[in-house]
Amino acid sequence: MMRQLVGILTLAGALGSAALAQSGLELVQPDAGVVLGVEWRQIVDSALGGELTDQLKKTQMSSMPGMQALQAAVMHDLDSMVIAIPVSALAHAKANTKPPVLFVVKGRFHVDLLRGLMMQKNPHTETYRSVELIAAPDDARAGAAPDQNQLAFLDANTILGGDRGQVRAAIDRVKTGHLTPVGAGLLSGAAALASKNDVWMIFDLPPGALKDAPPAAAQMFAAVRGAELGLSFQHGFGLLLNIRTQDADSATTMAQALQGLVAMSAMGAMGQGQSPQVGELVKKIRIAPENSRVSLSLSLDRNEVQSMIAAATASATRVPAADPAKHDATPPSRRPIRITGLDGGPVDVQPAAPKN
Repeated sequence: MMRQLVGILTLAGALGSAALAQSGLELVQPDAGVVLGVEWRQIVDSALGGELTDQLKKTQMSSMPGMQALQAAVMHDLDSMVIAIPVSALAHAKANTKPPVLFVVKGRFHVDLLRGLMMQKNPHTETYRSVELIAAPDDARAGAAPDQNQLAFLDANTILGGDRGQVRAAIDRVKTGHLTPVGAGLLSGAAALASKNDVWMIFDLPPGALKDAPPAAAQMFAAVRGAELGLSFQHGFGLLLNIRTQDADSATTMAQALQGLVAMSAMGAMGQGQSPQVGELVKKIRIAPENSRVSLSLSLDRNEVQSMIAAATASATRVPAADPAKHDATPPSRRPIRITGLDGGPVDVQPAAPKN
């Protein structure tokens, strides 16, 4: 059950009026290197929300015991989510290892109902600073430490989850009153980004992050220090990407490189005979340097989004043109056989007609 709950909440994080995700920022790590925010209530209340609700109802999980109640809680009680990873974990991350993640979920939760659903399989629990920590039962079955990943109902409006150490550190910040300053460092631009986007992310690029990248990519992004990404679904589709570089000259160089990549993408789309909508989409991308930042933006209204979806659907269902080679009436046994490697060049040999 824990995996199912985390799976649905993570689905909300992968996709993107009540509390904003920025209301949980004070609980994240002071040294956060990546912060992802999801304004879930805004998404549910948007035009996209109806389609999302229908898709959730069609999933196989809907038939599992207790899942309908859990889905209802996700759709009606969940307001926002913040997912954060400390920069120290990113700098020392190893291949095939999961970094220690903390997620802060905000809403109006029926704690007893959710707790009961998770306790059906009798997972390991413990108390830390008067807060009950519920361990993932799947971890125990896999032979891992039973409390490596935990959930905690901090109150009726806040759920903490993720790595055991990260959850405990967040509880420490609450109990001691040493909350993370939201107006400084990496989080300084979070409020503005969250106010205009449904899904957003801020990250700092740790030292050595490009050591395994291809030389061309490492050179292109050598001056990048971090980025901000925002996605909005309120009036169609909006994309905002702010790339932070080390100085104004680096921003200008980065903007030129991005403009070149966009131009190459446009030419590639035309060369491959893709729909005109792809070319029009590329033309709407705006790239501009400003001081040490590069801004890349794209804005589509609802009609444009629906037109692109319709074009993509029609392209996917279009019957491909017949391949003449597949309709060659000549039996394979009567087709010429080409012999190569001869001094005089390749020779086609016609097989003898079969005897009656």
